[in-house]
Amino acid sequence: VVANGVLVYQATRAGPAATEPNYYQRALDWDSTMAQARVNLELGWRVRGRLTEDGRIELTVSDRDGAPIARARIDGEGFALAGGDAYRLSLAPTGDGGYEGRLGDRQAGLHEIRLTIRTDDHRATAVLRGSPGSALVPRA
Repeated sequence: VVANGVLVYQATRAGPAATEPNYYQRALDWDSTMAQARVNLELGWRVRGRLTEDGRIELTVSDRDGAPIARARIDGEGFALAGGDAYRLSLAPTGDGGYEGRLGDRQAGLHEIRLTIRTDDHRATAVLRGSPGSALVPRA
Protein backbone atom coordinates (compact mmCIF):
# COMPACT_ATOMS: atom_id res chain seq x y z
CA VAL A 1 0.00 0.00 0.00
CA VAL A 2 2.83 2.38 0.86
CA ALA A 3 4.57 1.62 -2.46
CA ASN A 4 1.36 2.39 -4.37
CA GLY A 5 1.01 5.64 -2.48
CA VAL A 6 4.57 6.62 -3.38
CA LEU A 7 3.95 5.81 -7.05
CA VAL A 8 0.76 7.89 -7.16
CA TYR A 9 2.54 10.80 -5.47
CA GLN A 10 5.46 10.67 -7.93
CA ALA A 11 3.15 10.46 -10.94
CA THR A 12 1.02 13.44 -9.93
CA ARG A 13 3.39 15.85 -8.20
CA ALA A 14 4.71 17.45 -11.42
CA GLY A 15 1.25 18.61 -12.51
CA PRO A 16 -0.79 17.48 -15.48
CA ALA A 17 0.93 15.40 -18.12
CA ALA A 18 0.87 16.29 -21.80
CA THR A 19 -1.79 14.58 -23.81
CA GLU A 20 -1.82 14.15 -27.57
CA PRO A 21 -4.55 16.38 -29.03
CA ASN A 22 -7.01 14.44 -31.22
CA TYR A 23 -5.10 11.21 -30.65
CA TYR A 24 -7.77 8.88 -31.99
CA GLN A 25 -8.43 10.93 -35.13
CA ARG A 26 -4.67 11.18 -35.81
CA ALA A 27 -4.47 7.39 -35.66
CA LEU A 28 -7.34 7.07 -38.14
CA ASP A 29 -5.64 9.55 -40.49
CA TRP A 30 -2.33 7.64 -40.58
CA ASP A 31 -2.49 6.86 -44.32
CA SER A 32 -3.05 10.50 -45.27
CA THR A 33 -0.27 11.54 -42.88
CA MET A 34 2.15 9.21 -44.66
CA ALA A 35 0.98 10.48 -48.08
CA GLN A 36 1.64 14.05 -46.91
CA ALA A 37 5.10 13.03 -45.70
CA ARG A 38 5.89 11.84 -49.24
CA VAL A 39 4.68 15.19 -50.65
CA ASN A 40 6.87 17.01 -48.11
CA LEU A 41 9.92 15.03 -49.28
CA GLU A 42 9.16 15.74 -52.93
CA LEU A 43 8.79 19.49 -52.29
CA GLY A 44 11.95 19.66 -50.18
CA TRP A 45 10.86 22.81 -48.37
CA ARG A 46 12.92 23.84 -45.36
CA VAL A 47 11.31 25.42 -42.31
CA ARG A 48 13.60 27.09 -39.81
CA GLY A 49 12.65 29.18 -36.85
CA ARG A 50 12.82 30.04 -33.22
CA LEU A 51 10.64 30.75 -30.23
CA THR A 52 11.39 34.05 -28.53
CA GLU A 53 11.31 34.65 -24.79
CA ASP A 54 8.30 36.95 -25.22
CA GLY A 55 6.11 34.30 -26.86
CA ARG A 56 6.65 34.91 -30.57
CA ILE A 57 7.41 32.30 -33.21
CA GLU A 58 9.63 33.43 -36.09
CA LEU A 59 10.01 31.20 -39.17
CA THR A 60 11.61 31.20 -42.58
CA VAL A 61 10.42 28.86 -45.32
CA SER A 62 12.54 28.10 -48.38
CA ASP A 63 12.54 25.61 -51.23
CA ARG A 64 15.17 22.94 -51.75
CA ASP A 65 17.43 25.46 -53.54
CA GLY A 66 17.21 27.99 -50.70
CA ALA A 67 14.81 30.38 -52.47
CA PRO A 68 12.26 31.89 -50.06
CA ILE A 69 8.66 30.70 -50.18
CA ALA A 70 6.68 33.95 -50.11
CA ARG A 71 2.95 34.59 -49.74
CA ALA A 72 2.23 31.30 -48.02
CA ARG A 73 -0.53 30.80 -45.49
CA ILE A 74 0.81 29.16 -42.34
CA ASP A 75 -1.46 27.81 -39.62
CA GLY A 76 -0.83 25.32 -36.92
CA GLU A 77 -1.28 24.02 -33.43
CA GLY A 78 1.09 23.46 -30.58
CA PHE A 79 1.35 22.25 -27.03
CA ALA A 80 3.88 22.09 -24.23
CA LEU A 81 5.18 18.58 -23.75
CA ALA A 82 5.12 19.04 -19.98
CA GLY A 83 1.36 19.45 -20.08
CA GLY A 84 -1.21 22.11 -20.62
CA ASP A 85 -3.77 22.96 -23.25
CA ALA A 86 -3.14 22.83 -26.97
CA TYR A 87 -3.16 26.18 -28.75
CA ARG A 88 -3.78 27.30 -32.33
CA LEU A 89 -1.66 29.79 -34.20
CA SER A 90 -1.55 31.63 -37.49
CA LEU A 91 1.61 33.23 -38.88
CA ALA A 92 1.75 36.40 -40.95
CA PRO A 93 4.36 37.01 -43.68
CA THR A 94 7.18 39.43 -42.84
CA GLY A 95 8.90 39.32 -46.25
CA ASP A 96 11.62 37.21 -47.91
CA GLY A 97 10.06 33.93 -46.82
CA GLY A 98 9.76 35.07 -43.20
CA TYR A 99 6.70 34.57 -41.04
CA GLU A 100 5.79 35.53 -37.49
CA GLY A 101 3.07 34.78 -34.97
CA ARG A 102 2.39 34.82 -31.25
CA LEU A 103 2.10 31.88 -28.92
CA GLY A 104 0.78 34.13 -26.19
CA ASP A 105 1.43 33.42 -22.55
CA ARG A 106 2.59 29.84 -22.75
CA GLN A 107 4.53 27.99 -20.14
CA ALA A 108 8.25 27.51 -20.36
CA GLY A 109 9.62 24.20 -21.52
CA LEU A 110 9.66 22.16 -24.67
CA HIS A 111 6.83 22.83 -27.14
CA GLU A 112 5.79 20.84 -30.20
CA ILE A 113 4.40 22.94 -33.05
CA ARG A 114 2.65 21.36 -36.04
CA LEU A 115 2.38 23.59 -39.08
CA THR A 116 0.50 23.50 -42.37
CA ILE A 117 2.03 25.66 -45.09
CA ARG A 118 -0.15 26.43 -48.11
CA THR A 119 0.63 28.23 -51.33
CA ASP A 120 -1.59 28.49 -54.40
CA ASP A 121 0.01 25.31 -55.79
CA HIS A 122 1.22 23.25 -52.83
CA ARG A 123 0.54 22.11 -49.29
CA ALA A 124 3.32 21.05 -46.93
CA THR A 125 3.47 20.21 -43.25
CA ALA A 126 6.20 20.51 -40.64
CA VAL A 127 6.54 19.46 -37.02
CA LEU A 128 9.00 21.46 -34.95
CA ARG A 129 10.10 21.38 -31.32
CA GLY A 130 11.73 24.04 -29.21
CA SER A 131 11.73 26.00 -25.99
CA PRO A 132 11.26 29.75 -25.59
CA GLY A 133 14.56 31.46 -26.36
CA SER A 134 15.81 28.65 -28.61
CA ALA A 135 15.78 27.46 -32.19
CA LEU A 136 12.99 25.22 -33.42
CA VAL A 137 14.20 21.88 -34.74
CA PRO A 138 12.34 19.27 -36.80
CA ARG A 139 10.87 16.50 -34.67
CA ALA A 140 12.89 13.35 -35.04
